[in-house]
Amino acid sequence: MTPQNAEMAKIQFRTHADYLYAAVSGQQDSLEISIEFWRRCIDECKMRGLEKLLVVENFPNQLSTHETYALIGDIRRMLTSPLKIAFVDSKSDQAELNMFGETVATNRGIAGKVFKRLEDAEKWLQAAPPKLDWQL
Repeated sequence: MTPQNAEMAKIQFRTHADYLYAAVSGQQDSLEISIEFWRRCIDECKMRGLEKLLVVENFPNQLSTHETYALIGDIRRMLTSPLKIAFVDSKSDQAELNMFGETVATNRGIAGKVFKRLEDAEKWLQAAPPKLDWQL
């Protein structure tokens, strides 16, 4: 992250069983910040040899619909190997936009799902292995 973005977003990584847990928080979210923290999460999974990622996000604001659509495209381009992604947002008022992001991600071949509860996300990650169509 750039020095300015580093002050605005914090990521804590932990390995749980066979997935990477990433807690992301900050004073404000933006498309630039989101692209960078997703890049860091995906790179960390590659470095640790993990094919499952659980992101727990806590920003007071949300991206626009247009920014969310663009972000999913960037995430898809970052993925060079299968990665099953579970996403939990601590802000329940952002659920509608998160569900839009899940739909876009699924349509682009990303094995991802949005959850309201951490426990549900963990159960889903432990189920079947990631499946992606790398010919998209």
